[in-house]
Amino acid sequence: MTGPRSRLLSVSLLALAGVFLIKLAVFFELGHHPLLLPGGQLDDAYYFHLADRVAHGDVWLADPASFFGHAAPPFFLSPLYIYVLALFLKLSGGSLEVVRIVQIALGTAAVWLLWLTGRRWYGESAAWWTARLTALFGLAAFYEILILPAALDPFLTAVDLYLLARAIDRRTWPA
Repeated sequence: MTGPRSRLLSVSLLALAGVFLIKLAVFFELGHHPLLLPGGQLDDAYYFHLADRVAHGDVWLADPASFFGHAAPPFFLSPLYIYVLALFLKLSGGSLEVVRIVQIALGTAAVWLLWLTGRRWYGESAAWWTARLTALFGLAAFYEILILPAALDPFLTAVDLYLLARAIDRRTWPA
């Protein structure tokens, strides 16, 4: 497979690998800072604790031990992230490093989805600018190494925009 399409695929994959490496560099530089690890009474500690409980079988968080020995209150944190984090913890054997790398991969996928959306709506040049700006947005890379729901926001937003762009482009609508 040679030609413009093959070249575009090669350049795109290389660019995505570069984005992943940039985000990975942020993780290696800041990921083990004590203030960025879940602990104490901060939100990330609650998310980690509750996700760990879910990963160990307390799916409804009904066990009194789910909330530090007290009856669990109604959700005061985003439940979606608790269950996504529990899934990542279960699949990784409880490794926070693997969870963070998965979040970085989702952030990289967000760059790709925004590139696809930008190309669909505004053309090739706009797509590359969108990808560049998204890849170099440091705050997103920073949040991807935290145990907070903000780590999923770029990915979920990019999925929403991509699906919206595809729905708008559909010629027929189901009855």
